[in-house]
Formats: sequence, C-alpha cells, structure tokens
Amino acid sequence: MQLQTELDSFESFYKQQHDGRRISWCFDRFRVHLKCWLSDTLYEIVGSFAQISVLLCFEKVDTCHIDNLRQRTGIAVDVLRTIAAVRLFAALAIYRSLYNLS
Repeated sequence: MQLQTELDSFESFYKQQHDGRRISWCFDRFRVHLKCWLSDTLYEIVGSFAQISVLLCFEKVDTCHIDNLRQRTGIAVDVLRTIAAVRLFAALAIYRSLYNLS
C-alpha cells in the first residue's frame, strides 16, 4: 500500500538522522490530508489513517469486498463497516453538491 511505503521511507530517514532513537506510530491519532480532482474541482479530504487507507483501496476499482479490505488494510471488520458508512455519507454529500440537490 502507498501509505506503508511512505511510512517506511520516513522511518528509515528518521533512524539515519537520530542514531539510537526509536520511532513508534500511533495510527489512531493520524490525520491524513488527501487532495484529489473531481469534475475540475480540487477537493481536500481529511480523514483518519484508517479512513484514507480504505479510500485508497478504491483508487483503481469501484467495488471491493469487506474481506478484501480487511486483508489489504489490516483493519478489523467492525471498524471497516463504520468507515464504509462514513464513506457512503461523504459520497452522497459530494453528489448532492455537484448536482445542487438539497
């Protein structure tokens, strides 16, 4: 996954800069800012590390089974269901704003 590559890269950099120090990640405290274009409009999506991890699973596909999401992200199924509900709500809000629906 792309985020893991970035985390690994930063961890390697950190270890080179700070000999003898240890780094540990608090994934539940991460805020991720993701910028994307949709219909010629730039959107910035801010979410938790888990939410953005799930969102990136849909970068090249429109559908994904929850077991596949669990396998790719390592996130528990109950948390994935909550994230999916939030994602659906956000998608509906974007759809409404694009088509001026109330």
